[in-house]
Amino acid sequence: EVLACCNYAGDPALRVEPTVVQEGVAARSAAPGCPAGYALDYGVLDDAGRTTALVEFNDGFGLGAYPGVSAAQYTRLVM
Repeated sequence: EVLACCNYAGDPALRVEPTVVQEGVAARSAAPGCPAGYALDYGVLDDAGRTTALVEFNDGFGLGAYPGVSAAQYTRLVM
């Protein structure tokens, strides 16, 4: 489940492709040993197709609270 999708750097008009994000969430959630809360950090590449690419994966415990993520969403992620 995607709790929040926020832009923290770059052009806020560029949006990640939701289908790519949902596929990443499904794949990571199905993986053995997947933590209950985690973040997949995506970016939009500066190519002709504005490709959505996975930048990194982080356990929810190691995340900071980014602008656009409510206190309730952040608490749910790390609990």
